[in-house]
Amino acid sequence: MRWILILLLLLSPILSYAQTQTVQIVKSIEKVLYDDDKTANNKEYFGWAKPGSAEGSLVWKIMRITYTGNDFVLDWADGNQLYDNSWTNRASLTYK
Repeated sequence: MRWILILLLLLSPILSYAQTQTVQIVKSIEKVLYDDDKTANNKEYFGWAKPGSAEGSLVWKIMRITYTGNDFVLDWADGNQLYDNSWTNRASLTYK
């Protein structure tokens, strides 16, 4: 079940961008990064930016999933889905 959720989260910006386009074409429009921090902090991070974006640039939309037992919470950096965060600083950002 969790893998289906992760797959949907990764594909949601792609599918919402152009539902009539093929995934192969749309994949080149957005770079997606994933960080599995569940071992230490029960968190997973997903980041979206344009291809070629530097991880330290303020051009990332970042989502965090926090797990507590079988429950999870989805939060966005700064409480929004704007492309204005640094992937490098994902763990220290404020999520809402």
